[in-house]
Amino acid sequence: MAELTPIPSAQRPADPGYQPVSGYAVAATVVAGLFAVVLVILVGVSLYSRRTALSYEVLLLAIVGVVLAAIGRSQVRNSEGTRTGMRLATTAWWICVLGGVGFAAYLYANEMALERKSAREADRFFEKLKAGKVYEAFEFMLPPEERGRADPNVPDAFEAAYFPAGLPVFKNHELVRLIVRNGSAAELEHTGVKDLGQEASGFRATHLYRLTCPEGVFEIQVKLMAAESRKTRDFQWYIPGQPAPNFSVRPVRISEYGRLMIELEQEGDSYVKSWMNQLTGGRIAWAHEMTLAPSERRQQGTAALAGGPATVMPYRMGSLPADRTPATLADGARLSFDDLAAAGFFRGDLAGTAIAPDRQSKLRELWAPPRLTPSGGRQVQPGGIMEAPVTTVAADAMTVVTAAELTPNTPMQFIRCHVATTCTETGVLAALTAARAKGAAPDDMSVTLKNLPPRDWRVGWFQTDMEAQAVATGPPGR
Repeated sequence: MAELTPIPSAQRPADPGYQPVSGYAVAATVVAGLFAVVLVILVGVSLYSRRTALSYEVLLLAIVGVVLAAIGRSQVRNSEGTRTGMRLATTAWWICVLGGVGFAAYLYANEMALERKSAREADRFFEKLKAGKVYEAFEFMLPPEERGRADPNVPDAFEAAYFPAGLPVFKNHELVRLIVRNGSAAELEHTGVKDLGQEASGFRATHLYRLTCPEGVFEIQVKLMAAESRKTRDFQWYIPGQPAPNFSVRPVRISEYGRLMIELEQEGDSYVKSWMNQLTGGRIAWAHEMTLAPSERRQQGTAALAGGPATVMPYRMGSLPADRTPATLADGARLSFDDLAAAGFFRGDLAGTAIAPDRQSKLRELWAPPRLTPSGGRQVQPGGIMEAPVTTVAADAMTVVTAAELTPNTPMQFIRCHVATTCTETGVLAALTAARAKGAAPDDMSVTLKNLPPRDWRVGWFQTDMEAQAVATGPPGR
């Protein structure tokens, strides 16, 4: 009978020389190899695309590899010669340690470079605002491919080109107005950076600043993004303007000067709006008195105008001298218009250029009386933007400029205007100068509007380009 072939034993015959490899050492080697491959791919892609790779999750592979290698080394060391794999674990250990440390240093160096570049752009943005170059500052809100469509030194062309891109919102932002208003007196200190990282379209960084100026102390955040320029293929930093300007300002402490500026600006703005109300309501004589210096006003009741907003009080055209009493309301309005025009009341631009004769004639036709409303009050501006007043303080006057809208005879149109009111009361100006000299010191409320001299507000000028604009329709939005 033939012999049967023996069935192999399920157990490996005892082999005194056999040493199984530590599973942890094998796992560490696999992870280290994967880490090395991913690292090489990342570096290659970065060099090819000229784009820094900020992939922090890759460090997790290095950490896992180090942990597995440490466990594997310990297991082999404590096995008393029954296991092997020390060389694998040691190799994996050094690959993960050296590669991890090197990649971490690479990430840190690139973070520092991104932080410096983005901070440099943020500093340039604030320097433009301090210099009063609002249009040049707005260019920092534009992606690289949208810049250069208009010269910031040509205001009309720049406004037309970038009005739909959010220029009115930018100009009206409290941070922009605050820095422009304080100019070189605004001191900005960089206090840190957060949310520095990578996005699908580039990089992002949010910088923190502390603003100290005569109006107080404020905290500022500004977010920047880096997008690749199609022309240069380099990344350029900008402040994204959608869905809204990515910067904010929070008051830490308002100074005495800051509080007085807020209160006086509100008072001057209310005075202008009262003038528009009187004029549009047909109270021509009252409105005309509000354009005169207090010493030139003839009416008993107008003393109320010196200290703040006027209220609607009985005032009739019949109170004028007989040779100045018009036959109709329109005649009275145009009589007042001619007096104002002779005094240089009407301007063609905010720089003070006299309005062109043909445009002044068109304006006179609408002054019968004119229909004036505050800017954005009827949501005729895109998005219903309510343009905030702009206040300036000079040695001889404080001026508050309020935006307005003039309704022409054609439907669904409006004309942009600006109305300025001035205060030349020396006591008020001296109080502002003294408060400004205190800097950002805490407000002790020792000076208030109640103990200031009466403000001699008067409507000083009216500016318009007489260009009719179409009324925006549909829901508010940009």
